[in-house]
Amino acid sequence: KIQPVDIGSTIHHTLEKIYKDNISPFDTLFEEKFKEIFYNKINSIHAYKYNSVERFKIDLVLNNIPKIKIEEINRRNNGFLPKYLEYKIDNVTFHKYKMKGFIDRIDYNNGIYEVIDYKYKSIKLIFE
Repeated sequence: KIQPVDIGSTIHHTLEKIYKDNISPFDTLFEEKFKEIFYNKINSIHAYKYNSVERFKIDLVLNNIPKIKIEEINRRNNGFLPKYLEYKIDNVTFHKYKMKGFIDRIDYNNGIYEVIDYKYKSIKLIFE
């Protein structure tokens, strides 16, 4: 059975690979490449191959690829470009909280950094 964490990890892997391979959302093959990377990763989970409920969960993700592409195009059109991928932080203090781990992606545009979490597609603005 595919767990939500499996789907989240697969989406994360797919987006990370897309940006590390410099696949632009403007690329006409963006959606096809997204599906290819996604399927290659998710096929390691055997429940997907045999269970129609699991295939339905995956299809929900794949049906949203056009939305992901549009959102990424809008970010680029607004001047934001990926600057860092899998950015490691260790013993960073932000306000009074200590943090360590990895930031999925940090985009930059004219003095503004945006911290992006792939699983939740949340964005936090940080000014220089």
